[in-house]
Amino acid sequence: MDVEDVSDEEIVNALAVAQALGKSSETTNLETKYDDIAEGLKELDMDNYDNEDDGILILPPLI
Repeated sequence: MDVEDVSDEEIVNALAVAQALGKSSETTNLETKYDDIAEGLKELDMDNYDNEDDGILILPPLI
């Protein structure tokens, strides 16, 4: 993937993950670390992350 092909939504998702992981290293309570990561992952809306009906073809069909 080229830098030019990155959408704003992908950048927002990547920043949300980075922020969640960064928070986990700042806390001392192990349970809080995992809660921060889980909360950050919820923000990504993974149910709608990779819809197959978006028309993007990653690999060409093998004939």
